[in-house]
Amino acid sequence: MITADACSEAVRAYDAQGIHRTGTRVDADSAEWLVQELAARGVEGVIEEHPFSRIDPSDCEVAIGAWKVAGYPLLDSVLPRPGTTIEGVVCGEPGQGRIAIVQTDGHGQTSTIDPLRSQPWAAIVAAVHGASGGLTLRNVWEFGQPHGPPVIQVPGEAWEALVRARDGGAAATIRCGASTTETSAANVIARVAGADAALAPIAVLTPRSGWWHCAGERGGGIAIWLEVARAVRALALQRSIDFVATTGHELGFWGIERYCERHPGAAAAAMCWVHLGANIGAKGTATVVRSATQRLLDALGAADGNLGESRVGPTCELRPKPAGGEAQVIAAHGAAYVSMVGAGFSLFHSSTDRWPVAIDAEAIARNARLVLQFIRRFEPAAS
Repeated sequence: MITADACSEAVRAYDAQGIHRTGTRVDADSAEWLVQELAARGVEGVIEEHPFSRIDPSDCEVAIGAWKVAGYPLLDSVLPRPGTTIEGVVCGEPGQGRIAIVQTDGHGQTSTIDPLRSQPWAAIVAAVHGASGGLTLRNVWEFGQPHGPPVIQVPGEAWEALVRARDGGAAATIRCGASTTETSAANVIARVAGADAALAPIAVLTPRSGWWHCAGERGGGIAIWLEVARAVRALALQRSIDFVATTGHELGFWGIERYCERHPGAAAAAMCWVHLGANIGAKGTATVVRSATQRLLDALGAADGNLGESRVGPTCELRPKPAGGEAQVIAAHGAAYVSMVGAGFSLFHSSTDRWPVAIDAEAIARNARLVLQFIRRFEPAAS
């Protein structure tokens, strides 16, 4: 039985490890932890390392007179050497010595920042709106291909001060920069072998990295991944179930790209993939399941009905275009998939996304049972 207590404990441990950015010590330790947790559930996990060029930002700050705010650079902008100071005037027209301001949010692959990046600004300051009191960061969609002026992300509540500076033509000083460290980053994979090797496997995929502690954003997917592995190991199914946990989510889905390179054909060879996307079972969210394949959505709906639980089940959406996140990468490699996400998470990409306040452990457990029921629907009928 998959329980809320077991799911909550998995998220607690994941959150306690620290900030889960790709290629860091926490990221490496978290991969080792996942392998240990799999072993405790009777499943052998494997760490697959890949060479990785980690960008290490120096301290980042925007100062306008006596007013100061800490920030974090967008890692696919062109950043100077650590500790560089950029001085300019906050204004609305691009040019040498001029600093742009813009407001945006932490969601999506397009942003109001994008049009400014082809213009000749000295720097761009982006107020990213999210949870009050925390720095919310955008994902990096062109990691390894830096372009445009330095972009500094600051909390959304800084916007009013930035507007006053722009309207008054105030001078600003930006301190930022970055260095590069050659290291490695790892995916974790496992297989619970089924009795019939002729059956195409089902793959369960979760990202395992992010900007912060990511209790609500990533913790639910991690807990479901582990608890479903435990359950299918105990069931001794006919079909093999593969488990893939990828790093590099916040950097343009870097980890799943590396997985597909190392395992050519694996995406399309699976019967289907279950993508455990962002915010599953996060506090205040509703589960949404997306797929380009109606029969998979029908199977998911039937699995939900079989649970016999009183909670409201997921909303199912048929989308001809690939869903977001790692699902769009495996779809590009020929995979059939269902993609689960939690809609409406107020702490998404925020430094305040922490256990236990960010999660609903009962919702995580229910979604884990739903994934297990979905997998079982594709077992061959007894002869």
